[in-house]
Amino acid sequence: AASCSVTLGTPGLQEPASKHVPEGTTVEYCSNPPTSGPHFAVWADFKEYATEVPWPYLVHSEEHGGTLLLYKCEQPCPELVEQLRAAATRAPIDARCNEQGRPLLKRIIIAPSSTIPTRVAAAAWGATYTADCVDDATLDEFIVKRGQKGPEDICFAGRATF
Repeated sequence: AASCSVTLGTPGLQEPASKHVPEGTTVEYCSNPPTSGPHFAVWADFKEYATEVPWPYLVHSEEHGGTLLLYKCEQPCPELVEQLRAAATRAPIDARCNEQGRPLLKRIIIAPSSTIPTRVAAAAWGATYTADCVDDATLDEFIVKRGQKGPEDICFAGRATF
């Protein structure tokens, strides 16, 4: 049993799932966090961010097989961020990144989000995870089963600052 309320979702693909739109375009998504749909031609690099990253960059990262680990805190919450870092550390090595010259990198993004519906959320292409806490077992399973499965299986560097 999970240590808190966890909800898994498969909202399906928002069409057009892979359409590029100009940077700065407002995009409405059918799930929160989004898991597909129109996005910018540039993607967010796979790393930890201290500030929010606009959804259209993150959706493109998901298309590349990325998994988003998101958190919402009204005040700094270093313990929650550390729990997400631990989940990323536990995730299996990403062979595709190794093949593409980015050894030891995992296609995981950790970032704050003021718009997710719960304190913790994760997303990968076509799948969502929302929870009131970091439940290690269910989050680890989500990363293993849903991550690294985007239609564009690449690990190349994206934009690193926002």
